[in-house]
Amino acid sequence: MPKTKTGKYHRWITPDGLAQIENWAAKGCLDKEIARNIGISFSTFYAWLHAHSEIADAIKTGRAESIVAIENTAFKLATGAVDEQTIVKVRDAEGNERVEMRKRRLKPDTAMLIFMLKNRAGYSDNPNAKPMESAPTIILGVKPKAIND
Repeated sequence: MPKTKTGKYHRWITPDGLAQIENWAAKGCLDKEIARNIGISFSTFYAWLHAHSEIADAIKTGRAESIVAIENTAFKLATGAVDEQTIVKVRDAEGNERVEMRKRRLKPDTAMLIFMLKNRAGYSDNPNAKPMESAPTIILGVKPKAIND
């Protein structure tokens, strides 16, 4: 009985394989790095993305997770949110040892606050600046015509 040739992608379209690809994308791996981790060339990986939508979806999901995590961290830095709790061992006057949970408050980061305001709320440092409704279109190789009023 002849052996049937199975593609390497079968291993990676399983739930475990897709979870691993999603994890790599969430950790910030580039497509070339994911291809190398799988053990295939970038051109083969690119073909897989177009042929198997579940692989492309896993990468999109992983990258979306990392973007959400970065946005949450940026927001915490901008607002000075309460940081993770720390566990501290404390001895009282009688010598008894107990464990306390302490919260640490971060100072708001002014630079991150300005960044978040500019990118999320349209804040501008220049009060005279007018927001552009659309960017000018530049066509290479074509000289602009003079406007005669």
